[in-house]
Amino acid sequence: MSSASGAAGAAAMVAQHDGGRRRVILLGCAASFFVTYLLRRSRSKAVGSGKGGGVFKSTSERTFRRYPQNSPSVGPRNGAPGEEGRHAGTAAAAGGRVGPLTSSGLNNTLDFSHPDGPNIGPASDPGWLENHDQEGLPVKTDLLHTGHMKGGKLLICVIGLPARGKTYIARKVARYLRWINYRTRVFCLARYRQDKYGHKQAAEFFDTANKEYTSSRMELLACALDDSVGYLNRGGEVAILDGTNVTEARRNAIRERLQREDGYEILWIESICEDPQVIAHNVAQLREASPDYVADHDFERRIAFYKIDYVHVREEEGSYAKVFDAGRKLELNRIHGFLPTKIISFLMNLHIMPRPVYFTRHGESIFNIHGLIGGDSSLSPKGEKFADLLSLFIHNEPELPPDQLNVWTSTMKRARATAAKIKCARYVEWRSLREIEVGVCDGLSYDQIRDNFPQEYKAREVDKLRYRYPRGESYMDIISRLESVIFELERQQAPVVIVAHQAVLRCLYAYFLDLPPEEVPYLAIPLHTVIKVTPKAYGCAEKRYKMMV
Repeated sequence: MSSASGAAGAAAMVAQHDGGRRRVILLGCAASFFVTYLLRRSRSKAVGSGKGGGVFKSTSERTFRRYPQNSPSVGPRNGAPGEEGRHAGTAAAAGGRVGPLTSSGLNNTLDFSHPDGPNIGPASDPGWLENHDQEGLPVKTDLLHTGHMKGGKLLICVIGLPARGKTYIARKVARYLRWINYRTRVFCLARYRQDKYGHKQAAEFFDTANKEYTSSRMELLACALDDSVGYLNRGGEVAILDGTNVTEARRNAIRERLQREDGYEILWIESICEDPQVIAHNVAQLREASPDYVADHDFERRIAFYKIDYVHVREEEGSYAKVFDAGRKLELNRIHGFLPTKIISFLMNLHIMPRPVYFTRHGESIFNIHGLIGGDSSLSPKGEKFADLLSLFIHNEPELPPDQLNVWTSTMKRARATAAKIKCARYVEWRSLREIEVGVCDGLSYDQIRDNFPQEYKAREVDKLRYRYPRGESYMDIISRLESVIFELERQQAPVVIVAHQAVLRCLYAYFLDLPPEEVPYLAIPLHTVIKVTPKAYGCAEKRYKMMV
């Protein structure tokens, strides 16, 4: 029986069974065909309209609270025209590159030093707890935020001697959790002490035999605990207590304070380090960046005082992870639940070896010229010139030796072509690095989207972070698929060059600079610019190299 006769037979059977429903069925079919026709016509008109523009007309700028007005993270919304030349004329940083590469197309070098993130205890944001109530925060109803760890509240307490990587671990974990959209804040006991007693205390302040000083330090701990619990009660999801916490008395005080709260859990993370090279590296970082550092001799005496009563965390104290020699070995005890497991997976990829990460978008593509989004177009002549300049730039960078260099690209033509001439030890193509999927808007300009899909256009304007293109992705979806890339980036000990796309690089850049998710869709990642970020224990250094093509 043919398909037509089969359909007719089925219709007849329906009519015989219930003649009253036949008209409804036929009308429904007609309506379905009519809607399909309208959608196809709209799509055809959108593709063939040929309207120019390709970008939103808005050129408003957003300034982050931690950076000056000329910060590289401040950029026009939605990729407005002119963003690539925004920093032209800015004074080059001291030590900027000069020489043969300048005449080959390197315009200028911008050097930025990014300090601690915005969520490092009350000292960096006085009055946060008083001004932010739980009612003012967006409610998260997804399973990941309502089902983990009973009440969904977690206190992470780091343990260890000074210069053992505690602060590094605390801030890395906090940055990762904020990036995957958990409300997380670090409460640094050193900040509490500095606020109350000043930045410089002699080693005797940490002498456990001195009852007065011991009592003062316990008062600071109680204050930090109250603020941590207050933060969790007001809508926070994870609080991280950054301190030595090496004595049983301090850890008992922490447990007793949390027992007053219903369903709150503790995860201990102890950093144990006996490797002289790792310790020397950590001390050098402290000497350079920590306001708490006085002198080598005084610092050694402080460590000696801590060692007197140091007791390693034990099994009966609950869930813990012991990190040996900055990631060489991990010891785990009673790790249960979704979020603690993710944190442990992240810790397994951490190390303290300094290495730069270079980001750059692909060179200009044919779609860029015509203002179209999506697609898998080839490079334009200007984009091919940038690929040549990029290869020359990397060849001249002393921190990027070809026998150690990793080059990662997306699987799209324009990214692979941009990286094709770079000499490296290892080349990897990642599907996770592909540009944001724009679904039914693929191949359209933003003007065409506005004219043919006005509701979608408005929805994107209202919430660009969470807006998902029909049959496509949102920025939050990109963050989710980039998690494996972040783990691999943290694991790498050799330099990495990533050639990818604007939306993807916005998300990666926000991770390294610990920027709030709401700012991700507006970060300036211009074409033909190389961004170098160097993670450090107390912040992140950044340089930008603008290529003239």
